[in-house]
Amino acid sequence: MALKLDMSKAYDRVEWHFLQAIMEGLSTLIAKKESAWLLKGVTICKEAPSISHLLFANGSLFFARATVKECQVIRAILAQYEQESGQQVNLLKSSVVFSSNIKRPAQLTLAAALGVQQADYHDRYLGMPTLVGRRRSACFSYLKERIMKPLHGWKGKLLSGAGKEILLKAVVQAIPLYSMSCFLLPRGFCDDLNKLMAGFWWNNSNGDRKIHWISWEKLCRPKDEGGMGFRHLYAFNFAMLAKQGWRILTMPTSLASKLLQAKYFPTSSFLNASVSFHDSAVWKSLCAARKVLEGGTRWQVGDGNNIHIWHDKWIPQPRQFKIYSPAPPSCALKKVADLIQAEHHCWNTPLLQSLLFPGEVELIHSIPLSMRRPPDQLIWHYDRKGQFSVRSAYRVAQHLLGSSTNTTASASNTSADSILWRTLWKANIPAKVKVF
Repeated sequence: MALKLDMSKAYDRVEWHFLQAIMEGLSTLIAKKESAWLLKGVTICKEAPSISHLLFANGSLFFARATVKECQVIRAILAQYEQESGQQVNLLKSSVVFSSNIKRPAQLTLAAALGVQQADYHDRYLGMPTLVGRRRSACFSYLKERIMKPLHGWKGKLLSGAGKEILLKAVVQAIPLYSMSCFLLPRGFCDDLNKLMAGFWWNNSNGDRKIHWISWEKLCRPKDEGGMGFRHLYAFNFAMLAKQGWRILTMPTSLASKLLQAKYFPTSSFLNASVSFHDSAVWKSLCAARKVLEGGTRWQVGDGNNIHIWHDKWIPQPRQFKIYSPAPPSCALKKVADLIQAEHHCWNTPLLQSLLFPGEVELIHSIPLSMRRPPDQLIWHYDRKGQFSVRSAYRVAQHLLGSSTNTTASASNTSADSILWRTLWKANIPAKVKVF
């Protein structure tokens, strides 16, 4: 069974720092009951860790066996937590869902033991759908409804072009971001949202339909490329999902990484894992965004023992990151460490010149080598510190989808057109004139 709890005015009853600390105490209470075999969580596969609870400030999930005994244990834990923390569970807004092998009379009995209502499924958790079926657009229809409210409000009709720009960027386009971090929204659904925003942008205060003088795709280009800098929702969706993929790559000990690895890639890496038709919507979404990661990640050379010369991405050259030069016949050199002089830990220049094109030799010489010989690691190419950023990933996604004229993911552009656009946007004139 899965018990969804709602806390009464969680942010109003106690301060945030106290709430954060006391929830660590709630987690400890649950863990003690688990260690005493009084509670048993759920496992999604044989090698996955058991999950007994997921905690958030005003909404938490408990997983347990569907028995009266475990219901009583949960009630005792919650009673102690309420007494010690000052928090209060809102039983009227809490509900429990059971697996299909629990018969209906038993479900009602157990729900009564918990003091909550029985439900066939939890519609949403933390504002997102818990079940996403084949009709994905219908699952996310609530996003369209939330977006239409500020667009059709009476205040929006009184805004100038500059005011509309702020409303679209700061309010409307921020609404679907949370869902985008877990699910890939259908392309057609994103197009529908774009139509709503485009209609709001071009129409006048009376709601009359006017000519769309520039396509929405062009308006989504950065301002230094002649656009308005609106988000291309579909491309930004990929960037948000790529952030989660980056966390899987760089934080393998996190709970989410452990669960996904146990379920979907126990013997391979995230970047090489397969996808099947019956996999979850979250996993399919994460895998769809791997092409963004592949477009921006490369290996940073440490000792060179884990990087394959001819197959891996390790050259600091955008997009490709791989060696163009063909491997010589019967070449025994496999790892980047074979290209490094072991004694001084520097590049073996004569060997490089005999194997690779001159341009590639020059790029390899630009890669610094540390005498400490650290292990090789994956880095994000478009950041000086090698850390992933949604902003640069968004540029990579735009390029992959063909919605940007810029061929790099860097925010800087020194072309004449870019300088002209930046100069115009910095002009000391009213904002509505700049927009025009």
